[in-house]
Amino acid sequence: NGTGWYDVESLKKSMPVSYDLLLIDGPNSGARPKLIEHVGLFDWSKPVIIDDMHEGWLEGPARVLADTVIKRPYKILDGSTKKKFMVIP
Repeated sequence: NGTGWYDVESLKKSMPVSYDLLLIDGPNSGARPKLIEHVGLFDWSKPVIIDDMHEGWLEGPARVLADTVIKRPYKILDGSTKKKFMVIP
């Protein structure tokens, strides 16, 4: 939508009514931390996986999200090929 993040109206229209897990893996640019501006779009009571934690710029915003929005403990785990991801059960 020109901001580097997703079109919020399209997200609202396409979000499923119910889901069991929230997987955050995008956008591919440094705009992913803009998710903080749109936390009301998602059900944070579900388990959350945040991919690409090996990217240095993402770890800080992901920790803020876990600590201040989701408010549950998290782990950063090593995946394959030196990649990391955050799990918030």
